[in-house]
Amino acid sequence: MLIDQREKTNKIIKKVYELRDEANILLETAQKELRNELKMPPISQLRPKYFVNSSVRNFVVKTNQLEHRFDASYHIPLANEIISKIKKLGIPMVTLQNSNLSKEIILPGRFKRFYVKKEFGVPFIGSKEILQYDISSCKFLSIKKHSRRIQKQLVLKENMILITCSGTIGNVILSPKYYNGLTSSQHVIRVMANEIHPGYIYTYLASDYGRVLIQRYAHGSVVDEITDEQVGLIPIPLLEPTRMNSIGKLVLKANKMRSEAYELENKAIKDVESMIMN
Repeated sequence: MLIDQREKTNKIIKKVYELRDEANILLETAQKELRNELKMPPISQLRPKYFVNSSVRNFVVKTNQLEHRFDASYHIPLANEIISKIKKLGIPMVTLQNSNLSKEIILPGRFKRFYVKKEFGVPFIGSKEILQYDISSCKFLSIKKHSRRIQKQLVLKENMILITCSGTIGNVILSPKYYNGLTSSQHVIRVMANEIHPGYIYTYLASDYGRVLIQRYAHGSVVDEITDEQVGLIPIPLLEPTRMNSIGKLVLKANKMRSEAYELENKAIKDVESMIMN
C-alpha cells in the first residue's frame, strides 16, 4: 500500500512539472506573438541614438520633453526608441490609465501590519513571493485591524496585473486563480483591466519593452519607487482586438495550468504528510 501511494505521489509531482513547463512555453509563445505583431527586434538589437565620445555616453533632451523630470534615467533614449518604432508602424499607443484599458490602478498606502494566527486573518504575501509558485509559508494579516484596507486596497483577485513598485521595480505577473482572496503589501501595484484583455496587457508589461517603460519612472534617493499615477502613464500599443485576444488567451491558459499545478502539488504534500503521520 505504501509503494502504491509513493507511485501515485510521484505521478502527481511529474504532472505538476509538466503543467508548469507547458505554462512557461505558452507565456514564451505569447511574447513571440507580441514581438511579431509589433515587428520589434530583440531589445538587445535596438540602437538608440547617443552623442558618443571617448569616455562619456550622453544625449540631449528638449525642454518641451522634460515632463517635469530632470533625472537622466527617465529620458533614456532606449525608452524613446521603443515608443518611436511602434508608432512608426502606425500602431496606436494609449496610456494604461485610459478607461478602455484599466478600471482601476491601486497603490495601497503604507501601514503597520498586524500578523495573527491563521484563524484570525487572511493570507498575506510580500512583493518577493508573488514570483514564487509556493505561497504556503505566507503570513496572516489581521482581519480585525485591517478589514477596510483589505477590502479596498490589499485584496488580490484573479486576473489582476501585479507590478512590483518598491525596491525591485517592474516584476509583473497576472494573478492566478489561487491568489483570489489573498492580500499583498503596498510594494505591489494592482491593475484591474477593463475592455482590453488582461492577458495582453500583462504580456506587454512583462516584455523587455514594457519593463524599460516601467523602470524609467523609478525615483528615490535610497529605495527606488514608482507610483500608481506613473504606471497609469505607461503607453500600451493597441493591436487589432482579435490579435490582442489571441495573445491574452495564451496567458489565461498558462495561468489555468499554473493553478492546476498548485492544487496538485498541495494534494501531494498533504498525501505525504498523511503517510508520515500514519
